[in-house]
Amino acid sequence: MEKPQRMHRVAIAGSLVLAVLVGAAMGPTIATAVGNFVMIKGPQGKHVAKVSKDGRLLVDGEGGVIGPAGNGYLKTFALTSPSGEVVLASAGAPISRQGNGIITGVNVDVAPTASGPVTVILRIGPRTIWRGSVAAGGGHLNDQFEDGLVSTDGFHVLLTNPSSADVRYVVYGEGFGQSPIHAPVIGH
Repeated sequence: MEKPQRMHRVAIAGSLVLAVLVGAAMGPTIATAVGNFVMIKGPQGKHVAKVSKDGRLLVDGEGGVIGPAGNGYLKTFALTSPSGEVVLASAGAPISRQGNGIITGVNVDVAPTASGPVTVILRIGPRTIWRGSVAAGGGHLNDQFEDGLVSTDGFHVLLTNPSSADVRYVVYGEGFGQSPIHAPVIGH
């Protein structure tokens, strides 16, 4: 009685091993590597991707570059726009807006050509309510003011840009003659 049970177990184990071997031989290969190239099978057929000497897959982000070749600066412009608000000011130089309103965000982009710091200052009257600086080499700032900054005296933006780099700032919100104010302005 023991011999048939043992033969049954051997037959099951043998079948599993055979199934694994047949599946490995016949199953689809998704990716194979030769040297520093990887062949990837996709719905459109086979594609080749290059692998760096550190073992990372190299991809094309489809963004152009600016400056000398190989400096790694992507030619992109980041724009972060809160929902529901409008652009109150969009410029690369000092600007002012009169009237009542609510400021909900500031966005600053400085080109990689900046050889010195660029500072954008947002003021209501003589008070500085926001200041952001981007170091040499450019960058992006984005600040949101959750409950909004209320002003009954307008606002103005100052800019220090000693290297004359490409700068674009955007101030978001409501009012100031650009849109209706949807929230009550305190003090009126």
